[in-house]
Amino acid sequence: MVTSIRELQSMVDELGVRVDAPKSLLVILSAPADDGAPYVEIHENSFNYVSSERGYEIYSKSTNSLDELLYWIMARAVRQMALKYELENRADNCDTRRLYFFRFIQLLGDIKPEWAELARRDVGEILKLSPYIDS
Repeated sequence: MVTSIRELQSMVDELGVRVDAPKSLLVILSAPADDGAPYVEIHENSFNYVSSERGYEIYSKSTNSLDELLYWIMARAVRQMALKYELENRADNCDTRRLYFFRFIQLLGDIKPEWAELARRDVGEILKLSPYIDS
């Protein structure tokens, strides 16, 4: 079990190297920054991944799984990388999320192959509610 933010940060940095993630996207906070950036609370047998802005909690996720916590952290970083990729490779006449989601899944799979399937599931849930719209 990870017992410190420093130990967790080291693990995240190692995962980030696999996809050449900018260090600025990999910073793990241990307290609210009040700008919406998530922070991690480490408890004896669990982790909380919390986002708050100006004192209001936006979301809070809890898990006993280090792998799940690492997925949440890396998915946030990879989303930013996928967004940048989509902006640099934008295709006309198609939903911009096609390329964005493709790259999101690809990068998470490059970190850990099992994470590609988790990302596909997450994307599938989004597309159920808001399907692609191509022009």
